[in-house]
Amino acid sequence: MQADVVALIYKGILEEKPWSSLLNHLRLSFRASYAAINFRMPQDGLPRPYLVNTLEPDADFDADDPMTRSYLDEFFVMDPMYNYDLEPGQVVTFDDIVDRKQLVSSEFYQRYLRPFGLLYGMKMCFQEPGGLKAWLMFSRGEGAGNFEPAIKQQCIALLPHLELALEIYSRLKLGETKQMIYSTSMSQLVIGTIILDGNGDIIDLNQAATRMIAGNEILRIRDDKLVSTAPRINRELTDKLAEVLQAGRGHERVFCSRTMAIETAEGHIGVLIKSIPRSDWYEGSSAPHAIVYLRDPTAAPVTSEALMGELFSLSPAEARIAIQLAAGRTIAGAAEFLGLNESTVRTQTKRIFSKTGVG
Repeated sequence: MQADVVALIYKGILEEKPWSSLLNHLRLSFRASYAAINFRMPQDGLPRPYLVNTLEPDADFDADDPMTRSYLDEFFVMDPMYNYDLEPGQVVTFDDIVDRKQLVSSEFYQRYLRPFGLLYGMKMCFQEPGGLKAWLMFSRGEGAGNFEPAIKQQCIALLPHLELALEIYSRLKLGETKQMIYSTSMSQLVIGTIILDGNGDIIDLNQAATRMIAGNEILRIRDDKLVSTAPRINRELTDKLAEVLQAGRGHERVFCSRTMAIETAEGHIGVLIKSIPRSDWYEGSSAPHAIVYLRDPTAAPVTSEALMGELFSLSPAEARIAIQLAAGRTIAGAAEFLGLNESTVRTQTKRIFSKTGVG
């Protein structure tokens, strides 16, 4: 097995269009006109599945090309391979599942394969332990001949690497999804989160942190570091960050946290800096070392009126009032903020309490 092919399998995990380099390499190596990978088979009534493909003569990876678009929109149901129950680890060609004469006389060939100059097809399915499946598909024109048994054996030889790479890919995507959910949840609670590496450089920050930093004149991001424009505050912030980062570098892995309040023209921002427990297998200065939480007590939680209404069966008007009450406003304050009569808000509040089981 060629080392460069194996390298492309694992490189593909991190590509913007997964396995696009591998696809182009295999298309050329297999003398195919078309190569594609997808993670869900097309179905009527559902959006087109995500698909990465490459066509000769250029590796343009255009999933909206006429060949792919017409297949996903109409012709997939006619494809003998689509209707064949392909098991993970199997590699099949058209000849394995349908008689050549039957294929050539079929509507699929007459309306799809022949207009695009195709005759031969090969497909492989592979799966990771968590259940995620992927399908590799290749097509050739009549002049190129059928896919040889040696080509099928090459595909089978790649299976262990493809399965492992797909497992890694699945875990990375799960981690990204969890991170997105947690980050969004913190943003809705108006809690800014900033993750720092061992040098104090910012690795990531959520939308709430971005909004908070942009909304005041005291905090700034400069050269990938969280700083303050006020010298005294900046010294205190720098010292506390250094203490937390230093505590996490020792052999004992001491947990450390520091707090401070930063006064701004709009009020004050609470800051909590905590060390992040180190992983035995993920160390070094580039790994996450600390997290900074920012909290602005004056900011109202970002809550959807539609979501609030759906969760508690509230009318739109009740949901708007409930959001203001949850943000800490009094009935009078909510009435003033919403431009409503206080007695109206009081009446609506009684209905809110009744529906939510409060009081």
